[in-house]
Amino acid sequence: MEKNEIKKDLYWSYISKPLSINFSPLVVGYEKCKSSKSVINSSKNCYVVHIIIEGKGKIVTKENKIFQANKGDIFIMQPYSNFSYKPDKKAPWSYIWIEFNGEGIKALLKQINFSDDNFIYTLEDSSELLKQAIKTINEDAKCSEEGRFYLISAFLFKIFKVLTDNFSISHLESQTKQQSTVSRIIKYINIHYTEPDLTIEKIANEFYFTAPYLSRLFKSEMGVSPMQYIINLRMSKAIELIKHHEFTISQISETVGYKNQFYFSKEFKKIYDDSPSSYRKKIKNKH
Repeated sequence: MEKNEIKKDLYWSYISKPLSINFSPLVVGYEKCKSSKSVINSSKNCYVVHIIIEGKGKIVTKENKIFQANKGDIFIMQPYSNFSYKPDKKAPWSYIWIEFNGEGIKALLKQINFSDDNFIYTLEDSSELLKQAIKTINEDAKCSEEGRFYLISAFLFKIFKVLTDNFSISHLESQTKQQSTVSRIIKYINIHYTEPDLTIEKIANEFYFTAPYLSRLFKSEMGVSPMQYIINLRMSKAIELIKHHEFTISQISETVGYKNQFYFSKEFKKIYDDSPSSYRKKIKNKH
């Protein structure tokens, strides 16, 4: 049963770790993306936080690392991040975004273990935050100019309150054993991703897990299935090789773990909306 502290005559608590933080919200918006929406290349001079209301999509970092974000996920981009992102074709995302700046944000991001490889946050239960996000947009549409500042600032604090409750460094320390196991799995994948016969079952056997258990463990930490992680890794490595024109597409396909060049091209197009050869031509034309 939940405690009701307000029934007491007196309640108080210390704010033990005060941070000097202020938010200056700049833009708030909502978009229900179409599957045909083109890639967004983001290089804004401010922070941007997205909350995915429905659907899913892919985010590609400036190092060509690929991440997937789903309904209920929150992702944050730093100023001049040079990320690109697009909706999934079958289940295009809808999201609310807020652009903001302010002092002390770097310290706050440090508290939630933010990095270039850890910028997507998956909550165990995002339903309350999603309700609050939709309510905020509806209120914003009716808000006065002055009221809008307080409304969006309050919601930003709510977002970071939720992130701190779930992803603060102290909270994550309790999960170090699970993270350590997933780190070892990632290390194994990074060594063996070039092998065409690399499967979830093979990885599970290596760590004495069942395949379903390994998949659940991996996805709870990484936000994607082990197989999707392998595909993303192979594709990011393929991009690096495509930039070197001395390699044929067939050689690249084989190097990153595909026996079948046609299947490699199909997987590549799913992620980049382009064939490997066409992608190479576009890169060549830029130089």
